[in-house]
Amino acid sequence: MHPILDNILEKIQKVFEPSKSLSIDEGIIAFKGRPSFHQYMPAKPTKYGIKVWMVADSSNGYVSNFSVYLGQEAKGHCIHGLGYDVVMEMATPFLNKNRHIFFGNFFSSFFLFDCLLPQSTYACGAVRCNRKD
Repeated sequence: MHPILDNILEKIQKVFEPSKSLSIDEGIIAFKGRPSFHQYMPAKPTKYGIKVWMVADSSNGYVSNFSVYLGQEAKGHCIHGLGYDVVMEMATPFLNKNRHIFFGNFFSSFFLFDCLLPQSTYACGAVRCNRKD
C-alpha cells in the first residue's frame, strides 16, 4: 500500500479495539478518474470507483482494517482463491483472539473455515451450492 494509507491504518488499529464480532466485505469509493485499478461493479449503487476490502466492527460499523484492491495482475495467482486470500489478509491482526468473523458467499470455502478454526477464530458465511469442495 501507499505510505500514507499505511500510516492511517496503523493509527486506526492503535486507537480502536474492535468488539468480538467482525464483518469482512468489499466497498467501492466513488472515483471518476482512470487509474489502472478502477473497477466497474454494476450491482453497487456507486458503479465506478476504487474497490476496497475492509473489516468492520459488527456492533458499530467502524472500519478497523482495509486494503485497496489493485487488480488480479498486481496480486498474482491465488492458490486457494481470492476470497481465501482476502479473508486471511484482512483477519491477520485479529487471529488467535477468539473473534467471530462474518462474510458473504464470495469468501466462503471449507478450506478457509478449516484454516481459521485452529487460530481461535470462528467464522460464519453463506455457502454457494455450486462451490467446489
